[in-house]
Amino acid sequence: MGIEAHVEGIDEVIKNFESIVARADKAAQRIVEKGSVTVASNAKREFRARPLGSQRRSKTGKVYYDTKPPYQPRLPQPTNRTGELRDGIKRISSTRRGPGRWESETGPTNKSEKGYMYGARVEALGYLYMSTGLRKSMPEIKQIYDDEWAKAIKG
Repeated sequence: MGIEAHVEGIDEVIKNFESIVARADKAAQRIVEKGSVTVASNAKREFRARPLGSQRRSKTGKVYYDTKPPYQPRLPQPTNRTGELRDGIKRISSTRRGPGRWESETGPTNKSEKGYMYGARVEALGYLYMSTGLRKSMPEIKQIYDDEWAKAIKG
């Protein structure tokens, strides 16, 4: 003599779970994409303005930048000379790594300018302004995270 149980509504429960997973995936995508824009914006703010008088143009039209005091670059803050490096900082890509798992790459698209902005071609320096931009972005990214997950949970 066995006990038989009949459960109804399991299809609706599965559909509801699928809906939650889809909303969570979209929330994760928005968090990553908005966060990368925030990091890029803060990294762009790390650049010192080009000092007045540090730029001169030759008779042929070529532009030269003076790096002698008081115009020398100072680490860890790069000096904005041409603006190409600062303006090239953006989200390069966003990639889905699985349900609710997204990652993005944010950084300069014009990598050849790095050493020049620091005043020397030193590849080992890395992009110090990006890590500072990320650190300064963390409170805003946390707020984006909280807001997006709250929206996803509410439906």
